[in-house]
Parts: sequence; C-alpha cells; structure tokens
Amino acid sequence: MTSFDDTALIDDMDSLYPDGTPPEVITAVLRSSLDELDRLRTARNNFFVLGSYDEPEKQRLDALCRVLSVPEGDEPFTLEEIDPGVDVWENFYVKFRVFLLRTDHVVAVFESNDGGHELEIGEVDLDRVHVLKRDYESVSVDHDLEYAKYDAMLGTLFDLLDRRDRLHEWETKREFYAAAAELSATVGNGHPP
Repeated sequence: MTSFDDTALIDDMDSLYPDGTPPEVITAVLRSSLDELDRLRTARNNFFVLGSYDEPEKQRLDALCRVLSVPEGDEPFTLEEIDPGVDVWENFYVKFRVFLLRTDHVVAVFESNDGGHELEIGEVDLDRVHVLKRDYESVSVDHDLEYAKYDAMLGTLFDLLDRRDRLHEWETKREFYAAAAELSATVGNGHPP
C-alpha cells in the first residue's frame, strides 16, 4: 500500500495527470481532503467501498460502512465522501486511483451491472477484493433474472472470487447484514483476508 504522506500523494497525482498536476490543484486537493486523509492514515484497516450510488443501493453501501467501522480503528469510505461536490477532485479517475493505491481492502456490493463499479473493480488487485453479491436464484426462472442482472464478465469474476472465498452472496436484508458482519469480523480484525 502506498503512503498517505503529502509527497507520495503528489507524486501519484502527477503520474496520473497527463501533463502533471497543476500546483493550484495540489493545494486545493490537500486542503479539501485533509480530514479524510488523516482519518485513513491513522486507521488500523481501511476499506474502499464500491457500489451503485443510486437508491436504494446507496443505503446498503452506507449500512456496509457502518458495519465495517466496527471495531473502532477500522475506517470504511466511499469515493462520494471525498469532495462530494466535486469542487476540487474534478478528475474522477485520478481521485479513484489515488485512494485505491492507499486502500487495505476493497469491498464491492453488486446488485447488477448498472453503475461504474463494474469498471472500477477491474482496476483492483484481486487479493484485496471482497464482493457482496445479491443473489437472484430464488426468484429467477431458469436463471433468467440472474443473467439479466450480471453479464458474463462479472459472472467469471464472481466464480473466481468464490473459489478464493471472497464472494459473499445474499438475498435478504438479514443475509446482507450477516455477510457484512462476517466480512468485518474476518478482515477487520486483522485475520488473513
């Protein structure tokens, strides 16, 4: 994992901007993100939570963050929390990459292919990834709903993560919370992922 110090942050931003980072952008980013950077810098474990920001999916991302914040010292975050008005981090890809480089664990909630999180998960080293996948098997007729929700590329990823014990499936709200709590207990307490 890359350091949270200002020099490393600036170096990473420079490498991601095509013509280097303008000095005024560096200053604005450091000022606007200071609280988030400090919170993540001092965390025992940090969790980058990916998923759809549409409702009601966003409610589940927020719930997952609440579960992952226990025990004290673990810090989950969504990219939306960092400069939510997109006032400073106008280049979304740079913001995503800078924080991805500084993340211990990536947890993605998948309920469908909709949203950019399908592309984001492709950027992550699979050794840091856990997925909470909504399962539609019980309401599908001959897998039709499951196939409509997830394309073949995600299906392949889910199979790979399942073989590595990194896929957590859920259908109900209770199963979602149980999967989130199990993940928090396993990864959040410093046990091997």
